[in-house]
Amino acid sequence: MTNLTVRVTVTLALTILADYLLFGHSPGCGLSIFSVCVAAAVWARYGARLRRAGPWPVLWLVLASGATLQSSLFGRMLLVILGWSILALAMSAARRPLLAGILRGVSGGVRSLTAAPADARRYLLLMHRRLAGGPPPVWVLALPIGLVLVFAFLIIPANLVLVRWSEQFFDKLATFFPNVTFGRVLFWLLIGLGVYGLFRFRLGRRHWDYLQVSPEVGPVDEARRKNELKACVLTLVGLNALFLVANLTDVFYLWLAFELPGGLTYSEFARHGAYRLIVAVVLAAVTIAAFLRSNTLQAERRRTRVLAYVFAAQNLVVLAGATRRLQFYVEAYGLTRFRLAAALWMGLVATGFILILIKIRQNRPLRFLLRTNAVSTVLLLSAVTVLNLDGFIANWNVARHEAGATTPIDVDYLGSLGVGALPALARLVEVEDSQVAGRARAVLAERLAEEKAAHASWQAWTWRRKAAIDAVEQALRPAGKG
Repeated sequence: MTNLTVRVTVTLALTILADYLLFGHSPGCGLSIFSVCVAAAVWARYGARLRRAGPWPVLWLVLASGATLQSSLFGRMLLVILGWSILALAMSAARRPLLAGILRGVSGGVRSLTAAPADARRYLLLMHRRLAGGPPPVWVLALPIGLVLVFAFLIIPANLVLVRWSEQFFDKLATFFPNVTFGRVLFWLLIGLGVYGLFRFRLGRRHWDYLQVSPEVGPVDEARRKNELKACVLTLVGLNALFLVANLTDVFYLWLAFELPGGLTYSEFARHGAYRLIVAVVLAAVTIAAFLRSNTLQAERRRTRVLAYVFAAQNLVVLAGATRRLQFYVEAYGLTRFRLAAALWMGLVATGFILILIKIRQNRPLRFLLRTNAVSTVLLLSAVTVLNLDGFIANWNVARHEAGATTPIDVDYLGSLGVGALPALARLVEVEDSQVAGRARAVLAERLAEEKAAHASWQAWTWRRKAAIDAVEQALRPAGKG
């Protein structure tokens, strides 16, 4: 067997032993037995070189045996750090003091945790080179998988149906593997990485004796362009599949109002996850822009552009679903600045996707997107500064209250809006609900005093403030006379 096979076999054996001796048990005799087994494996790996560490291996064995008397978190940390330090002293050509060994040991120990993924990557790369056109480099697969997982983390929690299906899937999976939990898998991963790292412990630059790779054949740039094309296709296929499932559930349960799975209400489903979907759509726009750069193979290939078109169209559907969720949320709980900003942001993102489609269609450079999106953003922000959005928010909420909304209106929030909201707030003085009318009268009086104080100097005069003050005074005058 090769050295790699031996290391993997011993790591798996020690991981299984650690699961039996340590997982689910308080540290004690099991920790001592496991430590002795690890020490035996390390001695078989490094042999006489451990003599350079002096008497410290004996102390390490004493500490490991001491776990049968008493175990603490500090003791276990000391066991790991001292073990790394002993290996650092053993790897040094000359005798070094313990402090230097501890510092170099901790550095090498932390670095050794990445030995297993690095070996796996280099082994796959070696196989790729030997097969000449075989499996692509690891990042070509890792990048699409990572991006799909990121989008799944955003998309699935934003859709209660997908959440329910996921819970049912993991519940059924747990019936087949009742003792396999996330914590146990994480324990296996940490033990495996740590044990494997002990066999690949290095202080400086690593030497990969069995993974010597010959130089690439052909231009590196062309190979990277082809690998990026593969990563782009895999990413777009995976994301299109994920978004298709989310969009189908939205079409069936949000737009067509099909019967939801048991335990879910339509209002919960409709008002859930709008903001997470916005983040997902923005990230999708960045992903498309990053992959479909000009002068790349994926920008030149028709199949890749078709995948990008489909993905952009699906994002517009997701954006429509997020807008509908926000609509239901506003109808239930009222309009706020943040919710209005979210709606405006959705419009800006939709504009960005249209610009992305134009970029892909015409193979425009990235600066086209940057320039046009900057212009659209500036235009939107300019409109926001001119329009009376506070007045729009207040009028919408007051009209909703006058129409008989079930949830109460937040009078204090309306009072915290700008001066443009005061005329709408003045309408609440005349409503039948005496509690709302009384609170509105008190808030208006307070805000009116503040605005008059600000309006005292001519430098602060504005048409909107003057109109608001006149409207509020006219609303309060009959109430004061009564």
